Amino acid sequence: MPILSVIIPVYNTEKFLAKAIESVLNQTYRDLEVIIINDGSTDGSGEICDRYAQRDNRVYVIHKKNEGQGVARNLGISCAKGEYITFLDSDDYIDIDAYKNVIEASIKNDIDINRFVYNQFSTETKHEDVLNYEFPEIYNDEVVIRQAALCLFSKPIDKHAKDLNWGGSACCAIYRRNLLIDNNIKFPQNSKFVCEDFIFNFYCLQYANRVGVSKTPYYHYRLNFASTTHKPNLNMVDKCVDTCRLLEDEFRRFGYNEDAIDYAHGFSIDFLRSYLKNICLSAMPLKSKLQWIKSQSRYTYFKSVYKNYNWRMLPLKHKLHFLSFYHGHALVLYLMITSLEKIRYILCLMLKRDKYRFGNKKNHRL
Repeated sequence: MPILSVIIPVYNTEKFLAKAIESVLNQTYRDLEVIIINDGSTDGSGEICDRYAQRDNRVYVIHKKNEGQGVARNLGISCAKGEYITFLDSDDYIDIDAYKNVIEASIKNDIDINRFVYNQFSTETKHEDVLNYEFPEIYNDEVVIRQAALCLFSKPIDKHAKDLNWGGSACCAIYRRNLLIDNNIKFPQNSKFVCEDFIFNFYCLQYANRVGVSKTPYYHYRLNFASTTHKPNLNMVDKCVDTCRLLEDEFRRFGYNEDAIDYAHGFSIDFLRSYLKNICLSAMPLKSKLQWIKSQSRYTYFKSVYKNYNWRMLPLKHKLHFLSFYHGHALVLYLMITSLEKIRYILCLMLKRDKYRFGNKKNHRL
């Protein structure tokens, strides 16, 4: 039996898939299996998966109809034979020593969930593997672990509460298989939710006894700049609200007090701010953007957030975003977001210019 099972859901990523798979097969840690779930790809991804399965007997491929990443990952968990399980997205990759170091630390310290971090890269980014592993800080206090589970979704509004944001990506952790199987922990299979990884990790932290957290950036997350030109998903706020309602139910089910609802409310504001920026900077016609923003502000859930969440404690920019959205001031919100983006762009250009000038002066002196 392998020690580690690496689960890779695949959907139409033929351009990057080989790099993802090879980053696992070339690991210095060899005692692993690679479970690839081809989730109904319509490009050449399925053929690439099969070629690797023919070359390396550690690779297993399952071809299925497209049902989403959550379903694919859950299928992978049910098929996994390793003592530990981890995940890799098919357009990303992992450093060559990652699994060796994280697995050894997990076994030595009896860790249920052992986390590391990621960095972002584009196709043009040059990268060298991280050679020095920062040994994980280990947490075994139930109160601390349960607080970290809440901080997956937002920062605490209470200044006296600790912000224990350990990260929510399922790809940046190795999990003890029995933790998942014995507690029937799965990814949400319903496409009406957002941030499936966060929900999955919330469940994991309810049952984990020992959690390791390292700041080593072993995982490399590919930025897809082309996706910003695509038509936005106009149902994302619906999904955000459904997710927040699920969180409120689950907080109560796992015995959190009513103050924990603040983390669901905070999540809704954070998600809104991020997605409203996506909408405002998209290629949609301005009239359509403004109409959409006004329509979303009518959700009754945000009335509860406005009434019960201490949004007045938020930073000024975040507070203004929420109030403009809540009161339906779509044009004000649009101008605020686009103006800030222009300022950010100008500042970046000025920074690049200053670096260029400084570099030329330095080279001239040399």
